[in-house]
Amino acid sequence: MCSARVDEQFVWEAFKLGAPIVLLSGCHIGDCHYISANHWVVKRADRIWNRMEKLGIRPERLQLEWISAAEGPRFAHIMRDLEEMRKKVTPEEIEHTKKVIADESTTQDENNVNKTIATT
Repeated sequence: MCSARVDEQFVWEAFKLGAPIVLLSGCHIGDCHYISANHWVVKRADRIWNRMEKLGIRPERLQLEWISAAEGPRFAHIMRDLEEMRKKVTPEEIEHTKKVIADESTTQDENNVNKTIATT
């Protein structure tokens, strides 16, 4: 699947379900079969990192890597690095992440209901 097809909600859902780390990966910049789709991924990741920071979630828990199918050793190295990062994410940090995402979703839902009521 093209990395540009990964919706932001997929990332938030992974964290909401308790993922300690999320990896977005795709074709190298300039090697995209869809011309500029991986540039969209960079913009999407930037938005997510900014939101994570505002919510008190360590942005480095979302990783973005460009890896081609021919880079087996590099892929293995990245996976080892991610495993080391995963080990440093505490159960308390995961619970905090789940809570702030759930709280934010509730607030957004309430705001949407209030907007709907105000316009009717």
